[in-house]
Amino acid sequence: MTNLDRPDSSSSQPVAGQRISQYEIGKPLGQGGMGVVFLARDRTLDRPVALKFLSNELQEDATARRRFVREAKAAAALDHPYICKIYETGEADGRPFIAMEYVRGETLAARLAGEPLPLNAALRIATEVAEALETAHGEGLVHRDLKPSNIMLTSGGHVKVLDFGLAKRAASGEGGDAATASELTEAGTVRGTVAYMSPEQVRGQTVDARSDIFAFGVVLYELLTGVHPFQKEATLETAAAILNQTPAPLTHHRQDAPDLLDHILAKLLAKAPAERYQKVHEVRTDLAQVSDTVDRAHPAPEGAAIALPPLATQPPAGTLPTPRTWTRRRSSVLAFVSLMVAALGAVWVWWDSGSGGPGSGGEVPSVAVLPLRNLSRDPLESNYLADGITQAVITRLIQAGLRVTPWETALRYRETDQPAEQVARELNVGTVLVGTFQFENDQLLTTLSLLEADSGLATWTDEFEEPYTNLFDVQRRIARGAAASLLPELTGEQEMALATPESVSVDAYDSNLQGADLLLAGDQESAEVAFQYFTRAIELDPSLVDAHVGLGAVYHVRFMNGWGGGAGNLERAEASFETAIELDSGSIRARRGLMQVYYALGRSEAILLQGQEAGRLGPPDDVETLIARADAYALAGLENLALPIQRRVIALDPRNTPAYFGLNWASLYAGRFQEAVEVGKAYLTLFGDEFGIDYAMMMHINIAEASFILGDDELAREHYEQATRRLMVPSTDSAPATWYVITGLMEAGGFYSQTGQPDEANALWRRGVELARLNLEIDPENIGMRLLLASFHGLLGEREAFLIEEARAFRAMRDSDVIALELTYLAAAHAALGNAARAVEVLRAQLQRGRLASWAQQIHILAPDLLVTPEFNRFRKEYDSMAERLRERYGPASEGSP
Repeated sequence: MTNLDRPDSSSSQPVAGQRISQYEIGKPLGQGGMGVVFLARDRTLDRPVALKFLSNELQEDATARRRFVREAKAAAALDHPYICKIYETGEADGRPFIAMEYVRGETLAARLAGEPLPLNAALRIATEVAEALETAHGEGLVHRDLKPSNIMLTSGGHVKVLDFGLAKRAASGEGGDAATASELTEAGTVRGTVAYMSPEQVRGQTVDARSDIFAFGVVLYELLTGVHPFQKEATLETAAAILNQTPAPLTHHRQDAPDLLDHILAKLLAKAPAERYQKVHEVRTDLAQVSDTVDRAHPAPEGAAIALPPLATQPPAGTLPTPRTWTRRRSSVLAFVSLMVAALGAVWVWWDSGSGGPGSGGEVPSVAVLPLRNLSRDPLESNYLADGITQAVITRLIQAGLRVTPWETALRYRETDQPAEQVARELNVGTVLVGTFQFENDQLLTTLSLLEADSGLATWTDEFEEPYTNLFDVQRRIARGAAASLLPELTGEQEMALATPESVSVDAYDSNLQGADLLLAGDQESAEVAFQYFTRAIELDPSLVDAHVGLGAVYHVRFMNGWGGGAGNLERAEASFETAIELDSGSIRARRGLMQVYYALGRSEAILLQGQEAGRLGPPDDVETLIARADAYALAGLENLALPIQRRVIALDPRNTPAYFGLNWASLYAGRFQEAVEVGKAYLTLFGDEFGIDYAMMMHINIAEASFILGDDELAREHYEQATRRLMVPSTDSAPATWYVITGLMEAGGFYSQTGQPDEANALWRRGVELARLNLEIDPENIGMRLLLASFHGLLGEREAFLIEEARAFRAMRDSDVIALELTYLAAAHAALGNAARAVEVLRAQLQRGRLASWAQQIHILAPDLLVTPEFNRFRKEYDSMAERLRERYGPASEGSP
């Protein structure tokens, strides 16, 4: 007789604090048909797990004990992100148990609650469930109990199929007769198992994968309609309906579903197994076709995560609330990253001054204009001028209708010795424009060659020697020569675009170029000198659009880095960008600048309006226009809509740094965690810390976040350590720590706190207090920094210091100082201190001001308990309503974009 056959009649269920093997028992999570589930901590691997034990009634049933362990071992072979992972099976004191992934979230049953889901969300959930089933069937495992209460919606935006406790190997001959009979004879109530049985399962016949396919059809019908296709008042009536009735068509419940969905459901719910889909892969193929149709009509790109599914107040009985492995880590994505994109935009408005995309049918000629090689005796003094000529040529060629590699990308090839053919392949262009530049004795000497990608042969060459005062003519002649070589003929409109000078004053233009060059340095002193150059340029030429954009960028950088002036910088930046748009409504850079200002002020709809205008006025296939559209969606909280645009930019411009960065964090926030890891690693490989240590640090944070969500704590820890190692070392540098550094400490502290390392978390948060105080000594008007200081105190449990700093911030805050992200951190601190009502009040204030804020990320890692409060559930419904309204008004369908 084995241990499993020898029951311990004296056994009882575990209690909190008890040790079972390497597990320490915590609170009970729920009870199902065969067993009870407890939260526990794996003391060996230091992680939370869910431990499932046989119920007391079944402890003495040897058959149940053997099946309990045997089927758990079969399910343990399944390794898929949409399936709850089985870690191990074991036995302690005669009691068998299963250790499994601990999942926090809500069941699909709780999410539905009699209401249909939006079409995009329903299809997304269905596709992920189908993927999980396909994996199980591929291992020869049939679930046999698929139903909404066995499907979790994680707060990461994905599904987890649970409870393979009734699963069996397809080849097994174990019948379902006895079990089915017992289910059907319980009159008066409908148990979930019966309601989702296939006809052959109801009859007690042998089941295979096609029975799961039928159950999947029932779940899909419920997702789309909010009602069960067969459920009646009593169990026997439900069984009879499964055997004999045909569900009402979808049009009876909703009008927005494509006709193909009715066909799919009819095939899924066919009474005879032979008439159904035979494999889940076939279902997924047809669902993908429906998704393509829906994507064209509804703004939700394929593969996007479900937008913010609300969490149940308490986990339903028998379900597993989820672990830190899914919910508590999607923290920094929009907190750091969205703001980082905004700050990068303040600099990249210069680097993206020219960019392009392919024309229809790929017929538009493409060219990369590489930085001119500066042969002047003192190149450092004139590099700004050489770069300015290159950027001006790029801009004119775009206006002439060509596809041109962005300046930001081309700049990386300043010192390249690669042949033109290799550069062209890397940049995905057909030609490369190269040349040299000399500036001596107020004379400009430039030589240019346009080289074919295939052969490296020159199709056009020229040399220009002109006095500096003829700068605009030099730029016009270079651009016209290249365009005439690439285009069969130039129209009058193209000739005009190529001939229009950048300014009415060469001196104003020169000041603007020097300001732009200085702003790229990224330090405070350079930015202040740049401010003087932009101011002088505007004095000389008030109509110089780029100078107004540059001035706005300086104000924005001052605000972002705490260089004095506080939120008043945002008002001045807004005025500068608006002036630029008044002078040139088609200035994409000015509109991107406004989006960054509105992001800091928490005005989501204003961001989307600027993105829509950029898409309407800019060249439709221009990369800068595409990035503006993607930025608008991402900064406004509709990051799912940004993903396909960012991917398109990278396809057009494989070295586009802003697109890589944007795709990384938007993938993370949209729930595409593996893509976030891969794109993040690609970014670091391609660019490293080329754009600053802080930016590389943020990329490490993003990779860590995604790795944490995917359950790879080791990789997450490695990148968190890389991100924060240098921040913990005292520095003699008097420059203030950037916003990214300080919030990075807060986010990393959340990781260590959630992985049971409070000392490490507190050390990071105390360092954050130090750096925030140093920043406030430099810029006492920085309200956002004071809110961050208060938040650090709150997370450390220092209630009195928290309340003091919060009060100081609110006394100084003006109505226009929304500072959305810092308020989200403040809400997390309130929640960490146990004040859920106040936390939600802070979040709701942002929503009422029009900010679709990135609260999810900060709250998940810093105060996850807030997510299961009634106050938060009410707020989340308001959030979902606003998000849906913005999608409908500003999504791709509204602007006629793909």
